[in-house]
Amino acid sequence: MVSAALHLALVFGVRRATPPPVSAAPGEPIAVMLAPPLVKELEEEPDSVPDSGDHSPPDLALPVPMQADVPSIPRPDDFV
Repeated sequence: MVSAALHLALVFGVRRATPPPVSAAPGEPIAVMLAPPLVKELEEEPDSVPDSGDHSPPDLALPVPMQADVPSIPRPDDFV
């Protein structure tokens, strides 16, 4: 009985390898060409916005330093 089980496992357990799928025939390659922008396009200046003159120049001063986010020990007054 053991011999019959081993023979059946060998016969039905071993499968034939499936043939590899057939790939499509290679077609002609597609050529992609990227052209750099023309110099004429780079030289054009954007349209200028008319200046009304009623705005002040931007403030170029240094920003005020802020308190750093540093963990601190909780005090009893913090939980009131």
